Amino acid sequence: MNVRSEIGVGLGHLARWGLRTVFRRNASQLPGRIALTVDPDIISRLAKKLQKGSIVVCGTNGKTTTNNIIASAIEAGGQRVLCNRAGANMAPGVVAALLPGSGADW
Repeated sequence: MNVRSEIGVGLGHLARWGLRTVFRRNASQLPGRIALTVDPDIISRLAKKLQKGSIVVCGTNGKTTTNNIIASAIEAGGQRVLCNRAGANMAPGVVAALLPGSGADW
């Protein structure tokens, strides 16, 4: 990752910590929005850290439920999963889900 990505990840982690620890809020959007502002290509850089790849769920209805079922099944198989269980499926939500991603299989 380049310097912009590292700064974006750092600021995203800081925002996540602040939202969860200080304000006791869900951190499903803002950390990703901040990281994307610093580095618009951060999704591709963070996704490369996933060891086995990624699974994308698309559709009109039922994405969050399907996503959570798939993640639970993979976790039951003993693999590590990064999953946006809150259903924030736009770019900031995807980045927020990828931020804690070191060492995840999927």
